[in-house]
Amino acid sequence: MTLVELLICFGITFGIMNKNPLHDKLGSFMNNMFMCAYCTGFHVGWILYLTKHLDNFSLLAAVSYAFASSAFCYILDTATAYLESKVED
Repeated sequence: MTLVELLICFGITFGIMNKNPLHDKLGSFMNNMFMCAYCTGFHVGWILYLTKHLDNFSLLAAVSYAFASSAFCYILDTATAYLESKVED
């Protein structure tokens, strides 16, 4: 997984978390999942893997993509929130 792919995962995760017009229409479980960078990043990761490697699918690689994406999205989301809180102070 390249840095560009990780940034794509974060961009999609950020968009889902902050610009999803369905937040009010979803149940509490789905709404809580979409508010979690780790959870949303995990699902974005395996979906990105499927879009790239559907012809030579590997479950281990898909899970690896999912966890790499979730960790990267969580770290970057936490760092962004920290920086935003310092700017507001």
